[in-house]
Amino acid sequence: MKRLMVAMLAVAAMTSCSKESTEEDIIPDTPVKVQFNAGVMDVQAKALVTGTTLPDGNMGVYAWDGGTTDFSKTTHENLNNAKIAVSTNGTKFDFEADHEAFWPVGTLDFYAYYPQVTGADLIAATASTTPKVNIKLADQIDYMWASPVKEAKKATPTVNFEFNHALSAITIIVKKEADAGTVNLSAIKIAKYHATSQMDIATGDLTADASEVEFPISITAADLSEAGDEFVTDYLVWPGSAPEFTLTLNNIDKTVTPKDGENELIFTANKKHTLTFTITATGIQVTASATDWSAGNNGTGSI
Repeated sequence: MKRLMVAMLAVAAMTSCSKESTEEDIIPDTPVKVQFNAGVMDVQAKALVTGTTLPDGNMGVYAWDGGTTDFSKTTHENLNNAKIAVSTNGTKFDFEADHEAFWPVGTLDFYAYYPQVTGADLIAATASTTPKVNIKLADQIDYMWASPVKEAKKATPTVNFEFNHALSAITIIVKKEADAGTVNLSAIKIAKYHATSQMDIATGDLTADASEVEFPISITAADLSEAGDEFVTDYLVWPGSAPEFTLTLNNIDKTVTPKDGENELIFTANKKHTLTFTITATGIQVTASATDWSAGNNGTGSI
């Protein structure tokens, strides 16, 4: 699985900006400020994250005392959804003014996600669960969660976050066979799909709302070719069973559910899938493959 890595680096408050702090540099009882350094390990938010750096924006960071299992307890000072500004092409990380955090004597458990949200889109922690982020699929934002870092301490000042994509992504290619005649594709939509889900920032698990809606996917209408054309690129979808897709062909709606052989086709978090719809004289055939982020399963379907 390809992942995004963020390194949180704590340095001594009085250390020169040109010299990184090490364990040997830290004087006992000297306040040590939390600072950040980041890198991306070949991962590919609205737009998928690509390249080797965390995109400019804001990430949210939480920290509780090490070993905390009751997340309704107070977080460490200034690490309660701390807004960390990412800038300079993912090479500079800053707390808000006057909101810096310092290492305690004991240990801390860290949690992070990207991009940061506030207000109604942030669901508060409970005694048994860390905070959750409300994701609206229509926003098409590539939300990520970091694997928790437990028992981090001042004496070992570097905390490494590995970020994972919470959603899956699809690319759709549509083509026709010669015997299908002239075929115009004017619309693609997903039927009966959850509009929102809540992402647990500690696990990336998604809890979908009960309501379902149609999701029209914006495309440019065109006559189909035998070679095929890419009508949808990297559209974010929920992990889980592939939904029904409706294609409007020559002003007539045709619906198909992609399959993995005789079984359901499963979209998986952190994976990208390519669906190829082939229009024949008798119906629609679908094949599916997966590319990086990381490899997924293949599938076929027809109506």
